[in-house]
Formats: sequence, C-alpha cells, structure tokens
Amino acid sequence: LFWVNIGAATVGLLPLMLVTRANLAIGIPDQAFVLGDDVIQTVAGELAHMPVLVLAAQLCPPGVEATFFALLMSVLNLSGFAASFIG
Repeated sequence: LFWVNIGAATVGLLPLMLVTRANLAIGIPDQAFVLGDDVIQTVAGELAHMPVLVLAAQLCPPGVEATFFALLMSVLNLSGFAASFIG
C-alpha cells in the first residue's frame, strides 16, 4: 500500500510536466501525453481501491454481496461528486 501511494503521488505530478512542457523535451506530444496520463491515473485509482474491495468482500455476509458492492460503489461515487463539487 505504501508503494501504491508513492506511485499515485508520482503520477499526480504528471500534469506539472504538461504545464512546464517537459513532455515535449522528452519527445512526447501533448495529445499522447494527456491520453497516457489519463489512462495511468485511472488504473492507479482502481489499484488504490482494490484493498477496500477485497476487505469488503471478506466482511460481507453471504447472500448480500451484490447489494454491499452497490452500496460501496454508491458511496465512492457520491464522495467523488462531493469532492469535485467542493473543489
């Protein structure tokens, strides 16, 4: 989990490379860099949620797995919406 957070912090700095135009210095065009950055951040975000999903699957009582997963995803989406709304 420590290395996932270190990787996420490093990936979070990639927009700084775009603003400073360092991507052009290493030969990556803006369009490719933005697309690659978005893909990397999405994958890193999913990997960061994986421990929570595994723990939820282990703690969930039998027969309500789908309901519990839906509740967990609803809370995750609501928190993401609130974070983007608040800024």
